[in-house]
Amino acid sequence: MFTDPRWSSFELTERARARLQAYNTLLQDWGGRINLVARSTLPEAEERHFLDSAQLMPLLPAGCKQMLDFGSGAGFPALVIAILAAEKPELQDMKITLLESTGKKCHFLQTVVDDLGLDQVTIENRRVEASSKLKADVITARALANLDKLLTLSFPYLKPETICLFLKGERATSELTDAAAQWTMEAIPHKSMTHELAQILEIRKIKRV
Repeated sequence: MFTDPRWSSFELTERARARLQAYNTLLQDWGGRINLVARSTLPEAEERHFLDSAQLMPLLPAGCKQMLDFGSGAGFPALVIAILAAEKPELQDMKITLLESTGKKCHFLQTVVDDLGLDQVTIENRRVEASSKLKADVITARALANLDKLLTLSFPYLKPETICLFLKGERATSELTDAAAQWTMEAIPHKSMTHELAQILEIRKIKRV
């Protein structure tokens, strides 16, 4: 595992590789017993989940202090980012908060965090809509909701300079068009490295119309 040539762009350290392998071991074990990800994707987890999450790394701003992940599920993309960011001096101070409403998934997430020693990660067992004073430098989400809904969820957590990084499928362009009826934003689409029709939407300067 984790020998795909595409990992070369992330300059994996031995510690990062070992942590990713340990994470995958836990995912394979727990994923066979509780609904973390689609079970059909477990044999392809390296590409479908780990590489798919890692591709957000180049989009993180240096000096980011607080990242927030919505509907974390099995921890993608947030825990992969935590593993990789721990090896980057410009991101070693970044705190990562995962919001997940399902208790069983939170138990899994906390197990991964504890076993891997990801001290910069906090798990919160609550819905994204629950009141919070937390403000984020970066907000991430994967396979959670359409763009209009994601922007609505993000709005209370925004600072003027917040960047949202949303992993989207082949409907990314139409979701941008639909969201433009309710929001103004600066949106930059990035081609996915794991799926020909998927995109990463990098969004900032978000305001309601």
